[in-house]
Amino acid sequence: MQTFRDLVLRGSSMKLRAALDSMTVAAVSRWARDADAEARTESSADLAAFHLHDDRFPAARLWIHVSQRSLEVVNVVPVDPGSLDHGQYNAIVRDFHDSVAEPAATHLGLAWEMSGGEVDISELLNPEALGLLRSFSQFANRAGLHSLDLHRWYAFAISAHRDQSRLTPDVLQRWLIEEEEWSPDRASELAVRYEEQRELLDLYDREARSA
Repeated sequence: MQTFRDLVLRGSSMKLRAALDSMTVAAVSRWARDADAEARTESSADLAAFHLHDDRFPAARLWIHVSQRSLEVVNVVPVDPGSLDHGQYNAIVRDFHDSVAEPAATHLGLAWEMSGGEVDISELLNPEALGLLRSFSQFANRAGLHSLDLHRWYAFAISAHRDQSRLTPDVLQRWLIEEEEWSPDRASELAVRYEEQRELLDLYDREARSA
């Protein structure tokens, strides 16, 4: 299942600032620092924007959050109305990394960290939790959950919590829709339920430890 790529550069404040300056100067013709867009943001000191114009891609603006310890790509948005799908978003991030970001960082002894753009739910859940989730999805009454459905769901949520699973609500929602063919509304409800239950179980554990 595709997911949006993460791209982050970590280092000292001085080296990060030098890398950002180098990216600004060395940006190839299809990429350019977008000072006007930065000036329109409320926190321009914390954000850097680069504009992409290339016939191979939708015209887009890539945003980098600038902190004391990292430069992190936080969004890529199309210039024209609409949205980017996962493939377009990831291709743009890859092109920015290869043509602008990585060359600017290499001579400083830094290296960007870039995720692969794919996520496998089996890598985010332990085998028990994954089996419980699949069982719930297979047998649940999707028109309205029954008590046995809820018991299966609770068992999954508890197992995911016990193992401190890295499965996020948004990935769970997409998996239910794309892999298990749940309706978007039902998948959204379950993702919200999962998030609330994980938070409740975390709170319970904290209270128990402090008792």
